[in-house]
Amino acid sequence: MKIQTKLEFKEYLRLLFILTYKRPIVIIVTLLGVAIIAMSLLYFTNIILPNSFEHIIQLILGIFIITYLPFSVWLGAKRTFKTHKLIQETIIYDFQENNVTITGETFNSEIELDKLYRILELKDWFLLYHNNRLMNIVTKPQDSVEIEKLRSILNKVNVKKKLK
Repeated sequence: MKIQTKLEFKEYLRLLFILTYKRPIVIIVTLLGVAIIAMSLLYFTNIILPNSFEHIIQLILGIFIITYLPFSVWLGAKRTFKTHKLIQETIIYDFQENNVTITGETFNSEIELDKLYRILELKDWFLLYHNNRLMNIVTKPQDSVEIEKLRSILNKVNVKKKLK
């Protein structure tokens, strides 16, 4: 079964945001930042206590907390996408029962599916992890029959997986 993928920067960025904001610690820190901003705004409106210099620092800290992570994800995605030319290539994944052949514009590779670290299915992608950081991003086919066919191949693999 062959799947052709051409990853655009917007898709790559969206994927990284999804993966980042699925982590509980990121959600907790973001909610903490929102709570800090809300508390400082209550101080500024004199609902809780009169204004003071500490509340300005608190507001700045809250804004920093909720803007730093999205900015760093965007910056890292931009840097990675520009410097890793293989990500930008049109890639053909040919899935067989035990392996996948990956053919790009400038490379060929074959991976035994049992050697993967993990397989994760998201709304628009299948992620084939080689370790906890390195992955191949396979765009889901449009045809639901092809998606089911790929799921059946991946379900037979003896690795950690989270498929729908």
